[in-house]
Amino acid sequence: MTDEALNGFFQEVADASPVPVILYNMPRNTGVNMSVPLVTALSKHPNIIGIKDSSGNIVQIAGILAEADPDFSVFAGSGSFLYASLCLGATGGTLAVASILSDLCHRILELYNAGEYAKAKEIQFRILEANAAVTAKWGVAGLKAAMDKMSYYGGEVRKPLQELSEDKKKELKSILKQWEPHDEKD
Repeated sequence: MTDEALNGFFQEVADASPVPVILYNMPRNTGVNMSVPLVTALSKHPNIIGIKDSSGNIVQIAGILAEADPDFSVFAGSGSFLYASLCLGATGGTLAVASILSDLCHRILELYNAGEYAKAKEIQFRILEANAAVTAKWGVAGLKAAMDKMSYYGGEVRKPLQELSEDKKKELKSILKQWEPHDEKD
């Protein structure tokens, strides 16, 4: 999985794709990190228009933003570093936590774009615990349980993943309590 091999593969995919391609860098799950030189080279392909970077490496994201083609879009791949990525020039984010706190994630972007940085940063800090619960802490099972808790449809996890235990569901409920939907009678 060298940069040379990945570059060749993604060039072929982009050449053959009838729609624009967005790269996805998620080294924690794939075991492969797309380096700054690789992404920079790929950013020059006319059919590769952006990247969702979930690496959590803000230095790497900064490098991509500094070196990539100016029309190449960079999206934060986690709610934990949305604000920091915007500060560096990212276009936005593609965030698991937005499945349950979409209004707050959108508000960070709105406030940032309006120059209200302190308010955007405040919301960034507020969503950190919920973001961790639905990503690093409990992953897909946590996200699905959180969606169900927030009156969306998360559904069952697919094997080999396991549903959250009752203790973990209680802990998740405590984390999400400030954002749970309430009945009009409450």
